[in-house]
Amino acid sequence: MSSMLASHFRHRWLQPKEKSKAEKGASEVKKDTVGLETIHEDGEMPNCSTQDKKIDSSITEWAHQRMPLPPHWFLSAISAVHSGKTSTGPPDSTELLEVAKSGVFFLAGLESGFGSVPSPVLSVPLVWKFHALSTVLLVGMDIIKDKNTRNLYNFLQELYGQYLDEARLNHRDIELLMFKSDIHENYSTFLEMVVEQYAAVSYGDELFGRQVSIYLHQCVESSVRLSAWTVLSNASVLQLLPSLDKCLGEADGYLEPVEENEAVLEAYLKSWTCGALDKAAARGSVAFTLVLHHFSSLVFCSEAKEKVSLRNKIVKSLVRDVSRKSHREGMMLKLVGYSKGVADAMEETREKEKRWEVLKEACEGNSSLLSEVEKLKSAF
Repeated sequence: MSSMLASHFRHRWLQPKEKSKAEKGASEVKKDTVGLETIHEDGEMPNCSTQDKKIDSSITEWAHQRMPLPPHWFLSAISAVHSGKTSTGPPDSTELLEVAKSGVFFLAGLESGFGSVPSPVLSVPLVWKFHALSTVLLVGMDIIKDKNTRNLYNFLQELYGQYLDEARLNHRDIELLMFKSDIHENYSTFLEMVVEQYAAVSYGDELFGRQVSIYLHQCVESSVRLSAWTVLSNASVLQLLPSLDKCLGEADGYLEPVEENEAVLEAYLKSWTCGALDKAAARGSVAFTLVLHHFSSLVFCSEAKEKVSLRNKIVKSLVRDVSRKSHREGMMLKLVGYSKGVADAMEETREKEKRWEVLKEACEGNSSLLSEVEKLKSAF
C-alpha cells in the first residue's frame, strides 16, 4: 500500500499533466506508475486561511488516509499519544513518555518560528493546540517533572494564553474554544480522564492546574465548561486549581462575559452547598473566584427581569445553607463584599447597603431567611 500511494502521488502531483487514458490509449501508460482511480483529487484547494474557514468539504477519505491532511496533523503524535497502539499491543509506558516529550519539543520548535518563513503551525486552530497540551498529561506526571520538557510546556502554555487573549479581543462574545464541536462530541469523557489524572498524581502542580483551569475559561463553549466544573467538583479537586492570577491568559477571560448559562450557575450553587468549595475558598482557588464573580454579577448587578427567579433561588439557597453551616459565613460575607474593581470608599458603602436590600428582597418575605440576613449584616 505504501509503494502504491507513493507511486500515485508522484504520478499525480510531480509529473506534467498528460492526456487521459481514453485520449492516448491505455497501452501508452507507464507500467511503473500506479493511478488510484478511487481517489478523487480534482477539486481545487480553497485559497483561504483554515482559521477563517473549515476545509471539511475539501477533505476526501480513502483507505483511512486524509487528503489533504487536516491543519492539525502536526499535533497528531501528541494529541493521540494516550490511545496509541502497536502491532504487538499497547505501547510501553516509557515509549509513550518519550513520544510525548518529543512531541512537546517538536511543537515548541515549530512555534518558535522560522525567521522570515511562516511557521506551518500557524494555521492549526488554537483549540487543537490546547487539546494536545492536555493529552500529553495523560501519559503521567513524568512529562512535566523533566526540567527541559517542563520549560517547553510552560513556554507553550504562555504562548497559547497570549494567542487566546488576542483572539478574545478580536472576537468578543464568541466561544473560541469549541472542544466538543471541533474535536469530539463526547469530549466530556476525555475531560474525566484528565481530571482523574490531575486528582491522582498532580498534588496541585501549577502547570497541570493551569491546563485544567483553561476549561473554565469563558471562551470555552458552555457545555464543556459545565462538564469540566462537574467532574472537578465530583472529584473534590476544585481547591487544587491555581489562583486566578496564575491561570493562562488575562483574568478577564475567565470573568467576562458574565456567566448566563443557568446549568453552569446551578452547578456552582450545588458545589457551594455540598461543601466542594470550602477548601477552594480557603486557598484562594480560581474556582471560588469564578463563583464569587458570577454570583455577585447575577445577584447584585443584573437588572434582567428574566433572571429574578434564578437570583431568588440562589440567594435563598445560600442563606439557608449558611444558617445550617455556620462555618460558611465567611464565604457568604466575601460574596456580599466582592468587588472586581477599586471604588470610592463612600460609593462602596452605599453599594454594600444596596446589596443587603437585594438579599432581603430575594428572601421574598421568609422571616427565618430575613433573620439570617440580619445576622450576616451584623457580622459584616
